[in-house]
Amino acid sequence: LATFAAAVISSRMGLRRKLLLGIEEERGGRRGAGNAIANTGVAAVAAVMGALTYAHDAALLAFVVALAAGGSDTVASEIGKAWGRTTYLITTARRVRPGTPGAMSLEGTVAGILGAAILGSLAAALGLIPWTFVPLVVLAATIGALVESLLGATLEPRGILNNDILNFVNTAVAAIVAVELAGFL
Repeated sequence: LATFAAAVISSRMGLRRKLLLGIEEERGGRRGAGNAIANTGVAAVAAVMGALTYAHDAALLAFVVALAAGGSDTVASEIGKAWGRTTYLITTARRVRPGTPGAMSLEGTVAGILGAAILGSLAAALGLIPWTFVPLVVLAATIGALVESLLGATLEPRGILNNDILNFVNTAVAAIVAVELAGFL
């Protein structure tokens, strides 16, 4: 619910500017079912794995990280589009228009990192993960977002991937990175 709330609230923030620039989400700034499935699909699989397999702790970490990655990426994107002053393409570091696939702004990036930290901290406060794993959640969510931006800059403009697939990849990469790094801890 916290991830959903973060997505809904951040999608509405700065909506007037997003509308003026033509970069708001369709349906008046609301995200659709495809986006919801893309951002929660990995978490749903992790939840089932946590209930049905011996790898409960790893699945629970993947669940938390996938939701934090999806939520923080939405926050980063929406805050970046609403208040990002300068947007750069991840592949070339050239200035580009807000809303360009693969573009990042300082404001959006900071908002995404803070979003991951807040969602990870909430998971720790709820006892889903140890507090010591909150930095891992933030790191994995950030890596997932960077991979998504890289793929978005290179494959989305060509029509190979769309935003929903990129969101799914983001959450999957983040979950895998977190589980692998946790194995070393």
